[in-house]
Amino acid sequence: MLFTAVILFLMGIDFYCNNVIERIFHKRKISSSPPVYSIISAALVIGLLSGILANGGGIFFVPAYVVLFRMKIKEAIATSLVTVAVMSVPGMLIHYQLGHINLAISAAIGIGVAPMAYIGAKMDIKTQPKTIKLLFGILLITFSIYFLISQL
Repeated sequence: MLFTAVILFLMGIDFYCNNVIERIFHKRKISSSPPVYSIISAALVIGLLSGILANGGGIFFVPAYVVLFRMKIKEAIATSLVTVAVMSVPGMLIHYQLGHINLAISAAIGIGVAPMAYIGAKMDIKTQPKTIKLLFGILLITFSIYFLISQL
């Protein structure tokens, strides 16, 4: 978890600082399609981290898409949703077989999450990309501090 805290903190700072830099320069170069080896490398590292930490990977994929592949933040978030949906199935099946999933709590949370995710996606459409990137950076920094404190 300490390693995760450090990585999330650095990504959060990068998001926050890039947001400031973008506001100053009002420009950002978006590169063409990234090389296959960089996509495979990112997939292997993020897949391993997500398996170890038992998360969907979105907290790692969004920064990877933005920082490594130069996607726009909204494109990175949407692409991450699809990636996480596909990627979370193997981990979910393993944890279900091990009896680690509380189906009652999962169902209850799902009932609340689904409509709020829809509302959040609608809000995303109306929110400026720079604001989303800044908020995501702050969220990463906040999570990293929480992970760091919980491990001490």
